[in-house]
Amino acid sequence: MTDFDDLTEYLQRLEDASSIRVRDGWSVEAVLHHCAQSIDFSVHGFPRYKPTFLRRTVGSLVARKFLRSGAMSHNRKEAIPGAPQAPGDQTLSDSLDAMRTAIATFRDSTVVPREHFILGRLSREQFERIHVMHAANHFEWFEINP
Repeated sequence: MTDFDDLTEYLQRLEDASSIRVRDGWSVEAVLHHCAQSIDFSVHGFPRYKPTFLRRTVGSLVARKFLRSGAMSHNRKEAIPGAPQAPGDQTLSDSLDAMRTAIATFRDSTVVPREHFILGRLSREQFERIHVMHAANHFEWFEINP
């Protein structure tokens, strides 16, 4: 996946699947909720930020590494600092809708994206790529049965 169009196609695969199993970590619904939050926070602001020094140094270096390699690897069990947990009663349909809404909100937004809580300042294009890589990294744990 390289952009939101690819991500949207993948979401359709999830919706069309007869079953989805997660090898480790959160439920499918929690993963989708987490990824939707990340996209929303890039438009509206993250609940908590790492210190400016870290965002400007280590975070910026890590962002450049991800963007250069086209892939992200991160702790897939760690929530976004300060973000609320996924509701326990969220359905797959609810979670897919949240992802689609977050993508549409990001695309429709005319504001400059907010600074990422650890990766620092990113352009709209860089943020889109980061969001797609972030989702793809989580989706590596999904086993989809058509």
